[in-house]
Amino acid sequence: TLLVSPLAAQETRTVIDDLGREVEVPIDPQRIISGDDNTLGMPLADFGVDFIGAQARVADDGSYFMRGLDVNYGISFEASGIAPVSVWWEFDLEKVALLDPDLIILIEWQQEQAELFEQNAPTFFVFETPEPWAVQEAVARATGKEDVFEYRRGIYEERIATLKASLNIPEGTTYALLSPGDGTF
Repeated sequence: TLLVSPLAAQETRTVIDDLGREVEVPIDPQRIISGDDNTLGMPLADFGVDFIGAQARVADDGSYFMRGLDVNYGISFEASGIAPVSVWWEFDLEKVALLDPDLIILIEWQQEQAELFEQNAPTFFVFETPEPWAVQEAVARATGKEDVFEYRRGIYEERIATLKASLNIPEGTTYALLSPGDGTF
């Protein structure tokens, strides 16, 4: 269903976020804020979605950076025009409001502040999960980039199939995924 929002005069669509809530999001959001630089920012960048604000991390020299986006995509606050709207997960809600977002995407554990964010823009929550493709699929759903997501996933799966065929992995082989997260395994 397409609706025209009286406030923003944008066409919208209803999507279900990972909390199970119906959220009216713009069909073509242009002013997105990412509540997490890495987990949400990476899929946004991968899908070619521009965003205007993101969580910041602080380097040893005091400068802000976006983990993963800097190394993998060459995206920095300075070069991109993306505004840092939080340091770690302490959001500057005044800065968020000044940016006039049309969509805010957050991680589910940030839901305590949902009402504050929803005063500024539709707010879509994503579960941070190790389930393959879940975060990327949710970000695609929020931004209307499902076709880009399916295309990118298809390329990845083709590469994995080619690699598996070249490795001659014996039947029944298992593996363990180790992720250092907080410095421990």
